[in-house]
Amino acid sequence: MIGADDFDFITKMQQAKIRAEDFARHQDASAGRETGFDNRHAKLRSEKLDAKLARNRIASTTLDLLMQDAAYRDAYQQTYKSLTETETVLHDALLRYQEKLDEARKALKGAKDAGANVEDIKRLKRNVADAKDKHDHLLGYDSELQGIRDHIQDKDNPPSQAELDEYQKRIGEIGADIEQHNEAHKEAKPETEMSSAIEVRSTDMDIPTI
Repeated sequence: MIGADDFDFITKMQQAKIRAEDFARHQDASAGRETGFDNRHAKLRSEKLDAKLARNRIASTTLDLLMQDAAYRDAYQQTYKSLTETETVLHDALLRYQEKLDEARKALKGAKDAGANVEDIKRLKRNVADAKDKHDHLLGYDSELQGIRDHIQDKDNPPSQAELDEYQKRIGEIGADIEQHNEAHKEAKPETEMSSAIEVRSTDMDIPTI
């Protein structure tokens, strides 16, 4: 006669067997083997995954579809090339004008420490303000070009050909203005030289007469 303890033992064994069979069916389904109910679920999961991948492929081909048109492709490549070249020139100009700003600030501090006259101090302050304005002006271009790059690299919402034409025009304008800044920078006299001259004049004025 089976007692209560024996009945509990048999029930637990049956439950363990069912769990083992479920696990085995799951493993077979994962491996692609036909196992009935579990395999159907595996196929459904696979079909859902394939559908998701297909949607991703469609979403990422918006730019690719546009690039199949030769005129668009040429405009896109030319705009991208112009953008990259202008960004390189701009970053070089930003470094130079940062140096110019640092020199102007150094010259002003040196003149103040040397006790330069009021007119020299005013002029050097104007130099600092001018260098900062030009540097900030170039920073504005940096932000604008970054916005253009973000749009060009947006595969889900790429620019139209008309927008690419506008971008090329604007990039050309920015490049021309940067070139003017570079020419002005080459012609400018280094602030350190002006600072040294002021220090010399200030030192001469401070020599006591006997």
